[in-house]
Amino acid sequence: MQWIIEEEIVLQHNINCLCFRENFTMPFYDIILIMKPMLKADLASTIKRCCVKLLDNGAVLTSMNSMGYKDLPFKMKKDQSAYITGSYILLSCALPFQKYKQLSGEFRRDSDIIHSYFKYVESQNAGVNECTIEEELEIPAYRKSVAKLRQTQKVGRHARMYAESRIREIKRAIPKSATIAPFRE
Repeated sequence: MQWIIEEEIVLQHNINCLCFRENFTMPFYDIILIMKPMLKADLASTIKRCCVKLLDNGAVLTSMNSMGYKDLPFKMKKDQSAYITGSYILLSCALPFQKYKQLSGEFRRDSDIIHSYFKYVESQNAGVNECTIEEELEIPAYRKSVAKLRQTQKVGRHARMYAESRIREIKRAIPKSATIAPFRE
């Protein structure tokens, strides 16, 4: 609870600094931190330490989201310990380009962070599509977006093999020739 209040204070400070995103010249990044399993208090102090590290290097935090405690996609090692679960934290921030490599190195050396990903974000508003309720209520087969997907889709190897074998089974089930009984008078 304590770190949520501190997060709100940091966000209020950054909103005052940020003002308008269009006039801001620093590139925006989404930073995903995978933390090792730890207690809530330790996790909060680690997140706070990472945020302070970002702020000290000239970053402006725009949002901070906890993506939860999840299984890792594969076993990750850090300091001779293997981890199969971790806490995922998403930080959205504007960061000076020169500090990107320095911060990624610092996060890599941090013993509480299993892994960190820095993803450059073009624009926060990119990818928002306008749509109407009529378009959403259409049958999916008649939607323009679905028609476009069907034109460009590729059928996977296993799906194609399954479809071909099913067609062969259906053809075998059809009788080749039926004997016609002679007409009786």
